[in-house]
Amino acid sequence: WRVLDDALAAGHSPSWVHVELIGGTAGRVGCEVAAGRRDLVEELIATTTATRLVAQLGARFRHRGRARGNVVMGSAPGEHHALALAIVANVVRLAGYAVIELGTDVPPEAFLAAVTHVEDPLAVGLGVTTAERLPAAMGVIAALRAAHPALPVVLGGQGVRNQEVAGLVGATTWAPDADAVVATIDRLANDRRRARRRSSAPLQS
Repeated sequence: WRVLDDALAAGHSPSWVHVELIGGTAGRVGCEVAAGRRDLVEELIATTTATRLVAQLGARFRHRGRARGNVVMGSAPGEHHALALAIVANVVRLAGYAVIELGTDVPPEAFLAAVTHVEDPLAVGLGVTTAERLPAAMGVIAALRAAHPALPVVLGGQGVRNQEVAGLVGATTWAPDADAVVATIDRLANDRRRARRRSSAPLQS
């Protein structure tokens, strides 16, 4: 926590601390485990510590005032990598949005229930960390499309390499990182505001 505090005091943004410092460090530990330079116990401890720090940061930088919109986020069935989702959810919150974070291994019916209970959701964010989980993600998106055909679905994670893959799975768009998720949600929010202004403008005679 002192390292994070020092980074913030030095002028780094909360988003940078989430993505580059916490996420980057956890990713490097994972690479060292894969290369045999660290053991699995070290990776588990690093991931658990990082997850706790993300939760602390989320509480510290909780958005005040009215949210810019509501976003539902979760990972596909069979996914159990929670850290990346927690980081992205916090970064989206830092941008002023309310995030309904469902966690990992979320079945399609839970996504549908969350969307139904959220007032006017902007989008659903779906995380996939391995290519093996893409069929499960496709099932979630198919269920969302059947019930809410106009609701955008933003697909991201290490298991999704490009927009073409996201399109094949059925997503509206692909976001390669947390900043891209925020940029996509910003665009959706702006599009919605413009559409509402047009619909409420008086007709010209």
